[in-house]
Amino acid sequence: MNERDRALDLHRILNVVTGGDDATLRELAGRIAADRDEDAIRLLAATAQSSEPQHLRSRCLQVLALAAAEADRATANRIMRALRRQGEEAR
Repeated sequence: MNERDRALDLHRILNVVTGGDDATLRELAGRIAADRDEDAIRLLAATAQSSEPQHLRSRCLQVLALAAAEADRATANRIMRALRRQGEEAR
């Protein structure tokens, strides 16, 4: 996937997070877990720890939690590390 397509995909992820219902969020989380999508994990972790509106940050955290619950152990650990890393950078 080229960089432009990847940027559009990440933009779509944020659109789903901001406007999706619970089923859509679960579907997104499942896709992130199955694809082991590092870029999406980093984007959601950074947004969850950002100064964006609370609703958006909470939904990013929700997707990451759902993804971690569905993911294999290595991917779940990557999600947890991404959240910790972003939390440390925010301090």
